[in-house]
This record gives sequence, structure tokens and C-alpha cells, in this order.
Amino acid sequence: MILAGDIGKVKSQLAIFSQERDAKEIVKEEFRNQDYSSLEEIVALFLEENQSALKEEPIYIVCFGIAGPNINGKCQISYEENNLNWEFTVKNLRNLLTVNYVEILNDMPTIGYAIPQLSKSDLVDFNNISAEKGNRAVSLATGEGLGELLLYRDRSGNFLPSPSEGGHANFAPHNDWAIEFSSYLHTQFSPPISWEKVISWEGLQTIYEFLQHKKGMQKTSISYEDILHQANQNDELCKQTLERFASMYGSGLGDLALRTLAFNGVYIGGRMLQEILGQETTKHIFIKEFMNAFKDKEGFDKNRNFAKRNAVIPVKAFINPEMVLLGALQRAKIMANLQ
Repeated sequence: MILAGDIGKVKSQLAIFSQERDAKEIVKEEFRNQDYSSLEEIVALFLEENQSALKEEPIYIVCFGIAGPNINGKCQISYEENNLNWEFTVKNLRNLLTVNYVEILNDMPTIGYAIPQLSKSDLVDFNNISAEKGNRAVSLATGEGLGELLLYRDRSGNFLPSPSEGGHANFAPHNDWAIEFSSYLHTQFSPPISWEKVISWEGLQTIYEFLQHKKGMQKTSISYEDILHQANQNDELCKQTLERFASMYGSGLGDLALRTLAFNGVYIGGRMLQEILGQETTKHIFIKEFMNAFKDKEGFDKNRNFAKRNAVIPVKAFINPEMVLLGALQRAKIMANLQ
């Protein structure tokens, strides 16, 4: 059997699959992390509850995607709001599970393994363009953080993930408005300002406050939920906030596409995108402004045709809520030579 897991900051999902090419799901269960003292406790409980499923076919391969780092086999998941600070090692999990093949990946590369497996129903197509040969670029906006990833082809033609910390790179404004906004950010936060500071729920709220400032309005705090709700109700300031946010996100991902030669596609996702794309008004605003900025790459040198290059790159949003679990399963199948 294959044991796959999505180990997040708030909840964890474990599932057992048959070790075969189509990998049938045997059992799946979700746990609230704050109810348990460690990941090992959750794993032990899950195995105890499902002993009957493992009687004849024991677990052979384990792969988890985690919302934290794995540094030389030492892993950590921290979440201050729930007072969560789990530390564990690959070695300890291997001993607990009594198996040889245990792999722990950060959730970003785990998602990278999932993307080539997605069906059309798992995707929102931004521009309906057929892919050329090349790499793929991936961005995950959770709301609290921003992840980036490169997918490149190996010799057999399969896509493999190459991790990145690009979300922590310095924010690069792309037009006069964004330059002015960047200056405002430096008055609100200690520089340097990362992309993660802008493409996040906090960034959306800061854009709203900046637009208030520019219009000479009294500063009022507003939640990101209210910004999206009022944008769907056609509130002009909230719609402008989302337009500016989408424009900066599109510009940043357009740069990522050029840096990585991601001509085979750019894929974006995460909880933040799911909420924006979940309503028709915010979906329409976001896609329109994102794509305009994504293609706007000529600048002062119009002879290099980078705008035309970006215009033919497919852009899609992934909306499958089980991306990490799907990626962990796919990685386990590769380890078992089933792919």
C-alpha cells in the first residue's frame, strides 16, 4: 500500500492507496492539528484505526507534503495562531511506520508533482491557448504566503519540480502607480519589501488603504473578505483595489515566465485565488487585469517582442482542493516505479 499525506498548518489529511498504476483510494481521513501533540500521534492513530485495511497488504511507500521545511531530514511546521510547533524527522517516521521508503517534501514541490495530473475540470483557463514546448512556472498564493516553483522536463519527458523561494524576492513595480505604491509600502513596513508582502491578504488590504490615502479619504481598516464581498457588490474602491492587486500579480508572474522560459504554461492557485475566482465579478476583474499586466513586457525596447512571447503562454488556475495529497501520491507512484 501507499500512504500519502497533506500535512498543513491547520489540518492534516492522510490516505491509503493501492500500490498499482491507477492507485485506488482505500481510506482517507482528516485531522485538526490543534487536537494532537505531534504528527506522529496522528499517523499512529490513523494506522490503528485502519489496521484491517493493511492486514494483507502492508504500507510499502510513504510520501507527505508538508507546510514547512525539510532540512536534512529534520522537519518543522509552525502556526502561531493555533500555538502549533511540530518538529519531527524522516528517520523517526520511518521507524514508526516500519518501512524503508519515506519521503517528506515541502508542499510547493509536492504541488508540482500534481499539476501534470490535473484534468480540465481542475483548471480555470485564463486565455485558452495551446502550449508550446518549454518549462512550466507555478505560483501558489495562500493568502498568508506566496510560493513559486519551476517545472522542467527530464530526459524521459516528464515534468519534475525545482523548488524556489521566489516569493521572498524583492517586489518590482512595473508602472507609475506601482512605483508610487512601492514608496507607500516603505512608509508602512521595514524594507526591503518582498513579493509575498504584496501578493497576500495583507497586500490586498494595504492597496485598499493606499487608494484611500490617494483619494484623501480617512483611513479605515477593512478585512480582505469585505473587500472581495464589496467588489462583488460593485463598490468602486474595492473593485479598484482588486484591479491593482491583479495587475501587480500578473506583472510578477509575467516576469517569472520570462525568467524560467515557461512557454508550456503558467499555473497559479491557492486559497486566495479560489476565493477570488469563486464569484463572477471578482473572477472577471482578476483575469482581465492579470492578463493585461502579464503580457505588458516591451518597455523601452520594442524590438525584442517579449510582449508577443508572453501573449502565447497558456495561463491556468488550479482549483482542486487536494493538490498536495494528489502530488504526494504521484511522487510515491514514481518511487514505486508505477509511472
